[in-house]
Amino acid sequence: AAANEALPIFLDRLMPEYVAIMMSVTLVLIFGEILPSALFSGPRQLELASVAAPLVKLLMLLMAPVAWPLAKLLDCSLGSHTGGTRFDRRQLTTLVKLHHEQQEEGSAAARVGGLSTDEVNIIHGALGLMHNTVADAMTPFNQVKSLCREAVMDETTMADLLATGHSRIPVYEGDPMNIRGFLILRRLIILDPDEARPVSTLPLRLPLVVSPTTNLIDMLNLFQEGKSHVALVSLFPEDVKARWAEGRALQA
Repeated sequence: AAANEALPIFLDRLMPEYVAIMMSVTLVLIFGEILPSALFSGPRQLELASVAAPLVKLLMLLMAPVAWPLAKLLDCSLGSHTGGTRFDRRQLTTLVKLHHEQQEEGSAAARVGGLSTDEVNIIHGALGLMHNTVADAMTPFNQVKSLCREAVMDETTMADLLATGHSRIPVYEGDPMNIRGFLILRRLIILDPDEARPVSTLPLRLPLVVSPTTNLIDMLNLFQEGKSHVALVSLFPEDVKARWAEGRALQA
């Protein structure tokens, strides 16, 4: 600010007053606003900022005797603002979306090193995990491939299970809603189809039981514990666990 005000005073001694005013305004506008904005907001802004960083640090060190007391005075009078810029999930999602849209509208050079569509979708999904619940991501029961406990593991059944492409299949007894556990298909490799072993003789694992209101972050943490990679969604999870513990059938 001091340089801006002093420039026309010095130029006034070298040239007519109106020329000094025009020159000072033009020089300040071009070299103080237009060129810095064009250079430091373009595609090479980070590269230029890294080059200028040592000079900026030197200037900060030289100006510290004046700037530091003024900063402390402003902090005491106006309050400290050291938290930096913070964005909530909604703002971050919008920021990533805008960044991707501007990148797609830019030149091919601007797309180098940018975010791909898949990366943007992953970021959006990760930011939405806390607000999305199990009910938003679960597979409806009528679309789940399940297996009766009375079935036998012959060649036809095993081929049918492998054709589903799933690694785990729920097993029910009697009523399809009466889930008794799930079968891990990789264990079928040790079975001989000619023996036609009943499913009831095979070891089953109990799935996790969660409420439909469980958010996806908590669900992910439960899966990471390694106890199970399948979850049964129920409005009454504790009742389901109690029925399994007591050997009682589940009710629809």
